[in-house]
Amino acid sequence: DDEFGWSVAISGDTVVVGARYEGSNATGVNALPGTGGCALNDTACQTGTQSNNGASVSGAAYVFTVGPEVTSISPSSGPLAGGQSVILTGTYFTGATSVTIGGATVPSFSVVSSTSITATTPAGSLGTASVLVTTPNGINSANTLYTYVVGSVTLSPQSDVAITAGQTGKTVSVTANASWFAWTATSNASWLTITAGAATTGSGTVTYNVAANTSANSRTGTLTIGGQTLTVTQSGVAPTYAFATSTATAPATAGSGSVGLTATPSDATWTATSSAAWLTMTTSSGTGSATLSYSYTANGNVATRTGTLTIGGQTFTVTQSGVTGSVTLAPTTDTAPSTGAAGKTVTVTANATDFAWTATSNASWLTITAGASTTGSGTVTYNVAANATSINSRTGTLTIGGQTLTVTQSGVTGSVTLAPVSYAAPVSGAVGRSIAVTSNATDFAWTATSNASWLTITGGASGTGNGTVLYTVAANAGSERVGTLTIGGRTFPVSQGEKPEIALPQVRLEANFPTGDKVTPLTAEVEGTPGLSIALRSEVPWLEVTPKILTLPGKLTITPSPQLKPGTYLGIVTMVAEGAEPVFVYVRLTVTEPPQFIALPAALQLDGSSAGVLYITSRGRQVRYEAEAVSEGGWLSVQPETGMTPVNLRVTANTYFLKPGVHTGTIRVTTRETGGGGPMTIPVTVTVPEKAQ
Repeated sequence: DDEFGWSVAISGDTVVVGARYEGSNATGVNALPGTGGCALNDTACQTGTQSNNGASVSGAAYVFTVGPEVTSISPSSGPLAGGQSVILTGTYFTGATSVTIGGATVPSFSVVSSTSITATTPAGSLGTASVLVTTPNGINSANTLYTYVVGSVTLSPQSDVAITAGQTGKTVSVTANASWFAWTATSNASWLTITAGAATTGSGTVTYNVAANTSANSRTGTLTIGGQTLTVTQSGVAPTYAFATSTATAPATAGSGSVGLTATPSDATWTATSSAAWLTMTTSSGTGSATLSYSYTANGNVATRTGTLTIGGQTFTVTQSGVTGSVTLAPTTDTAPSTGAAGKTVTVTANATDFAWTATSNASWLTITAGASTTGSGTVTYNVAANATSINSRTGTLTIGGQTLTVTQSGVTGSVTLAPVSYAAPVSGAVGRSIAVTSNATDFAWTATSNASWLTITGGASGTGNGTVLYTVAANAGSERVGTLTIGGRTFPVSQGEKPEIALPQVRLEANFPTGDKVTPLTAEVEGTPGLSIALRSEVPWLEVTPKILTLPGKLTITPSPQLKPGTYLGIVTMVAEGAEPVFVYVRLTVTEPPQFIALPAALQLDGSSAGVLYITSRGRQVRYEAEAVSEGGWLSVQPETGMTPVNLRVTANTYFLKPGVHTGTIRVTTRETGGGGPMTIPVTVTVPEKAQ
């Protein structure tokens, strides 16, 4: 049957859609029998009529055009300068008229097929670039299929270390960021030699040799590979140092010296250090072998000292002697009085702070009290004992650090002391009297003389040191007289008076006191020969006399015993002096009964409604008393609590708080006066009746 429809024709890059009429009656230019169709841009085909059984049918064809598409480019990156051959892959490239990369037209291209184009890249800018193909049917969409890059490499390692003896066949891996990147490798050091991989494209390996280092110094060289740097560090030869000798000696005085140093290799550098401030290097650093000078200061110590110079781990030892220790003394001589001296000092100045010295004495009378031994300068303190046994001077020495201090001490001025220092001779005279002579020096010679004819030296008229002088005193038939003995320049007076007398204006003493009371001493003035010494003694045990020896004129005190019982006593005190008649003091003493407290009534009864009265006396003697009420709960009171006897005491009982029954309390009366009597207690009772209900 005849049929009307559409036809679709695809030819190359063109799609045509047109009217179609199929049938045996299809005629005309527009008839589309079978599967016929219109050619591209055929307007006659696109417009026309068809007849179908006498009917006119008109129809038209619609043409679709398809533009190119780029899916990839290989290589996908390249240099900024361009000139790289690339292959574009995509669709609908037929009839391509232009190819651009990053907006720049490629210098040449060739359409291999509708899906492939070869081209040469133009120069471009760093970064991604869009690849565009132009055909009669249009231009493909923008993209970022191509990247302009700067060719570079990375090195592994970027630095290396070579041994001093050198190495061969060392390698460095070169990784390029693009297979098209061509690079070269060069050395900036003659001792670094590239043996393989000096030039290539893309990633690779560079092989190099390192020559031996004959210097003491390390060195650094570089390989430049594709603009990158490989740093190679090579250690130098380990230097060795040696001294011509390892030790030296030096005197205590300041000076200098030198020592030879051998350094290998010749460019080996060195520094010289000293371990001691007193040891100094003239040159502290240098290169290669050398003669090193050093200096040293004076050693102010006794001890030797050691210092070292150190170069490259080698040690040169200098041992310096110490000084010979000595001291100087100030002063070198000294004097002391015969009485001695304490805390004397001598300044000791040592020539070395470590010089140890001692101080000793060669005389027992010179005693070192401080600084007997020390180190360095110091002070020695010493005492000088008194020169009390000789009138001659003496000399002793202290030896201090080998030096001598001489001490001269004067002798005492000879003198004597006498015992006794004087004598009062009796009128009748004295025979065989002696005087002990004590000399301050065993070698002091003295004599004894008398200036009175009635004083006669009978022995010890002269002596040396201690001694005894004997003398007699003749009886005195006249008035009082005084003579002297002169012994070693000291005077011994002897007095002799007339017959002595003792005068006692009052020869009888009487006293009365109560027993147990405070005793008042009795006194008596004694006169007579002035200066006469008399002995006093009591002839009864109940009298105490003072003093035992009395020098006239004077006063004696007689104290009776306070323990005497009541009664009358007679006593005698005897006064005796040489050459005088005894004198007696008679004492009459009456001891009475002591006063006692008396209470009336002896007991007191109260009924609680009124106060009671106690009469207190002390046998007619007034005594200051103290009264105290004593009761449980304090219900008893007394007034007045203090005063003088005799007295009426008011005693009151407060029964308000007392329970019914009999209650007992006391009134206690005491005194603090001597002889006032002992405490007295008066009982007090009160009867409290039952309270009315």
